[in-house]
Amino acid sequence: MKGLVKVSLRLAILGSAAGLIVFTACTLTKEHDALSFGSSKNTVDIPAPQEPGIAAAGAYLKARIAESRGDLEAAAQFYKESASVSEGDLALNEAAFTTLLANGDIEDALFILNKMDGVQEIPPLGHVLLASEAVKLGNTAKARLHVDKATETSPRLLHFKLMSSYLDYADGTSVSDIQVDLAGFKQHEVLLPQKLFHMGRIYERAGELENAREAYIASLAQDASSLFTVLRLGSVLERTGDKETAVEMYNQFNMNNPDSVLLDQTMQRLGQGSGPDLVDAQLAADMADVLFSFATLMVSQGMDLAGRQLMHMADYLDPNYPFTNFYLGIVEEQSGRPEKAISYYSKIKKGDRAYLAAQVRIAESKFSREEKSDAVEMLQTLTQERPELPLVTRALAEMYYDMSDYPKAIEQFAKLLGDLKEPERHHAVLFFARGAS
Repeated sequence: MKGLVKVSLRLAILGSAAGLIVFTACTLTKEHDALSFGSSKNTVDIPAPQEPGIAAAGAYLKARIAESRGDLEAAAQFYKESASVSEGDLALNEAAFTTLLANGDIEDALFILNKMDGVQEIPPLGHVLLASEAVKLGNTAKARLHVDKATETSPRLLHFKLMSSYLDYADGTSVSDIQVDLAGFKQHEVLLPQKLFHMGRIYERAGELENAREAYIASLAQDASSLFTVLRLGSVLERTGDKETAVEMYNQFNMNNPDSVLLDQTMQRLGQGSGPDLVDAQLAADMADVLFSFATLMVSQGMDLAGRQLMHMADYLDPNYPFTNFYLGIVEEQSGRPEKAISYYSKIKKGDRAYLAAQVRIAESKFSREEKSDAVEMLQTLTQERPELPLVTRALAEMYYDMSDYPKAIEQFAKLLGDLKEPERHHAVLFFARGAS
């Protein structure tokens, strides 16, 4: 029960597991997997410095030790130090770039890439970062050059194609031409829902809401568990005057995927009469959205290092993107680094869409570090502030259960069940938990 509790909370906290961090547990073809983003061990396999002076060798050894301990921050700095002393060592340059980017040190990673440029082959994610830098500077021609270079390593990878499509849109290519091009692109079949989602997003960006609606519906037909697609489709339905259908869809999704903070917040917004969120009409936000979905795919494949790199680039492109820090925290938790996870969760500001979910995760992280009284106090405060959100009450109930405080656990589960007359399927786990308590 205790293991089930922790897994269910961690995966359901923003929405369904299949729709978010796990997406689809797919196996990519060799061509998709030939991106050389890093080994499956999530470490950087490099030889010792080619001409190791004492300083270079010392920094290199420190980097390897830090990396073996999972301390990417220290490893990145030591690789950088070793590469700076051992000028021209191509392997060290790449190791420094890889770890710096995975740690979110964007400026240092760009410095290393500039050292590599013209001297050695830049890795695919290096080109993605250089494209991101060009987007921030408003240079779409340079961004396209680097996206094309990245695409050469894996021509059938959907996410590179999507980046190119958003650049086309920014450069004035007609939406119909972009859509025809995307429709004819042959991606791995498990990525079809993501392609359809972004086709809808491009239509929405262009104000073609009916076409956006059809694309989002087609995406959901392929992956009904995607909360992000549900929210975008709901927004379009609301904007086109079909609020009743949007609410019906939200309720149906919530019945099959309970405990979604984002959906709870959407329902609360509707109750207050507020309008839906619009797609951010900036190229940087477009590219950040692609990189974020790419990152979650990498994490689902067990490639956490690449996932970290992509999430940090999404954050670099759009610091207001609401989910990068949350998922960086999730990755750190799954890697057994609760302190680092808390540092990412703590960056999420009050009022951001991921704020409440992040606060629950901070409490859970503290609980795992045996800071149980602080964790319980955090959730007690949250339940008082937001009694309408069942996820927070459920998290508190599960903490009491793990602490063997069964009377308090029963009290919280009773709040969740209330005077329920006609239980739905998703209530079964609550009845089971209350009975176990």
